[in-house]
Amino acid sequence: MSEQVVQHDHYVAVPGGEVFVRTWQPAGERGAPLLLLHDSLG
Repeated sequence: MSEQVVQHDHYVAVPGGEVFVRTWQPAGERGAPLLLLHDSLG
């Protein structure tokens, strides 16, 4: 079974620049969000 996923890319303004943000949402799904954070600056 193939499930479609809607993807959106955003840039969020923060002090000193912008942060890239990508969100995914399974088509038709409504439920608790899953939050993933990745710190690649260090």
